[in-house]
Amino acid sequence: MKRFLSLWFAGASLVAFGIGQFNVPLLYRLTRRGVTTCGTVTGFEPNNHRTVHYSYQVNDKTYSGAQEGGVGGETSASSNHCGRNVVFYLPERPDVSCIGDPAPMLKNEIIPIALAMLFIPPFFLLSARSRYPAFRRWLRVGT
Repeated sequence: MKRFLSLWFAGASLVAFGIGQFNVPLLYRLTRRGVTTCGTVTGFEPNNHRTVHYSYQVNDKTYSGAQEGGVGGETSASSNHCGRNVVFYLPERPDVSCIGDPAPMLKNEIIPIALAMLFIPPFFLLSARSRYPAFRRWLRVGT
């Protein structure tokens, strides 16, 4: 059982590192150090994963970005007031941004990663255990 749990932990770590390296570091930095500014929605593509195109200004320079998933329930590009289109950006890199609060986005990234860490490694370990008798015997030696 110790070997099984050790392999599960190692597999879960690999899954977390593999999947989590895409959006989690960026959203974490935006959550911790992000600065807010007013943004303007410049385009909306409802048939392309609800992609929102937006622009914002930092130090008299205009930046733009695109984000899938809409803006907090926003379904059109008609609302351009700052109360609803807040952009978070990194002060050291103003080109790195997201429209809307990054904290719920970070939570939405972490939940599937945690579920993958729980279910993917045991699936492969149990499948290998049932297919390979030598692996089954090796797992039993640790108990």
